Amino acid sequence: MTVNNAILCVDDDPTSLSYLRAALDGVTGGYTYYFSETYDDAISKFHSFRPAIVLCDLRLGDDNGIDLIKTLQEHDNDVVFMLLSGAADLRSALCAINEINIFRFFEKPVGSEELQLAFDAALSELNLKALKAISENCRHIVERLKKGVVNVDENYKIIYSNAAADSLIAGSSLLDISYDKTLRLYQSAATNEFYSFLEEVKARYDNIEDESSIYRIHKLGDDSYISVSVAYHSESEDGTSFFSLLLSAPSSTLITSQAIAS
Repeated sequence: MTVNNAILCVDDDPTSLSYLRAALDGVTGGYTYYFSETYDDAISKFHSFRPAIVLCDLRLGDDNGIDLIKTLQEHDNDVVFMLLSGAADLRSALCAINEINIFRFFEKPVGSEELQLAFDAALSELNLKALKAISENCRHIVERLKKGVVNVDENYKIIYSNAAADSLIAGSSLLDISYDKTLRLYQSAATNEFYSFLEEVKARYDNIEDESSIYRIHKLGDDSYISVSVAYHSESEDGTSFFSLLLSAPSSTLITSQAIAS
């Protein structure tokens, strides 16, 4: 399972699409957007760009977003689907949530903050799924990942890190490793907050795909940040318990020329 940051937005109403584009301008995190106004074009772009997230309007002219999502789910059920709807269609939208697997539902017009939280939560869930799959394979596969993977014990000491994680930590002012291999943040207060978050994840480890299992490390006044997806593993095969951290440092939001032209 490969997780990317591409998002396919589907809406046949030019006015609604314009409002959506404006809201997306306020979303950070390195997401790449593609836009479709028809059912058939959405299917074509889905196969071409393999998005991680599909944000779809309930109404699509003579077609509808529910049927589109059902079709796309048949091709790739690992994709996260979100639904947009006007107030007049609220009952139909709520019925759709029970009919198909919808990660989030938004009533139009949707704002940047709502989209930011939903996109980050969706990527966290996908990253954690990928991390779980990775943990079941050989370590050399993990070494080839572009994303940083770090395992720390219950005292927050690093017991494993891949090359991408070593490079990210060495080049970042946000993370540090102490002389005894303890993973720390850039200051004591931030470190303690991060440790508290890890303990919260540990307390609910039976539900490791909870949307709050993503942590963003940043400094005030600095746009750069490191996103950390966290999973807790209780008593692995060798009897130890540990945290798995998936680290990434997204760049600013990117809208491709192809997406703009769509």
